[in-house]
Amino acid sequence: MQNRVTVFIGGRRYVLLTEESEEYTLKIASLVNEKLEEQKQTFRVSETDAAVMAALVLADELNKAREATNNALNQIQGYLEDATKARAEIAELKRELSRLRGMIKQQ
Repeated sequence: MQNRVTVFIGGRRYVLLTEESEEYTLKIASLVNEKLEEQKQTFRVSETDAAVMAALVLADELNKAREATNNALNQIQGYLEDATKARAEIAELKRELSRLRGMIKQQ
């Protein structure tokens, strides 16, 4: 179901059709508006230039978050592989222990 949400970005009204909730859409629009205003205030540039700069900032943040997520996933994968190896070692050590106990009982 699509929701119709009205947002304001850069003082302009936009009516969006979205699958997301109104609350989420307003939150995202607020983030975009915040970045836009930051760029306008920091660099004293036009609305268009501020929008492009805000898009670049948000794209940078997104890209860094994706890289961090990928790094974390790779690290977790490494931990899982280490755990699998450790389980195999434990199983081998248990077999060796059982074999040695059997040898002691035979003596």
